[in-house]
Amino acid sequence: MNIFSCAMVIDDNTMDSVVLDHHLKNNQVADTVLVFSTATEALSYFRKKASDENLVMPEVIFLDINMPQMNGFEFLDSLNDFLLLTDNKILVVMITSSDLPEDKKKAEQYENVVGYVTKPVMADVFSEAIEKIKK
Repeated sequence: MNIFSCAMVIDDNTMDSVVLDHHLKNNQVADTVLVFSTATEALSYFRKKASDENLVMPEVIFLDINMPQMNGFEFLDSLNDFLLLTDNKILVVMITSSDLPEDKKKAEQYENVVGYVTKPVMADVFSEAIEKIKK
């Protein structure tokens, strides 16, 4: 049985998205995995979801920090503004190539960020992040 009915991956690197999708499915994390290559595409999905009850609301997002157009932190700000208007809570795991202490510290300031994993995503590190989510 999967932990979540829906997870979302937002990463501009196609290979990283494929690897995350594989980890999510093989570790029985989610029934459905939505994959977006930009944060703006993902925000568009949330805007559509507001008027279309048939779209699935993700319970967890695996989010890259460094992306073109809109970075992960800008996405989190917009997402959290959207969530204030709903009863939904979405957990976020930052998946990033950034090992900068200031990025990790900034991520920790967001209440819904429950993990920070640096790329490349290794199976054991991913499993640890999933265990944190379960708690």
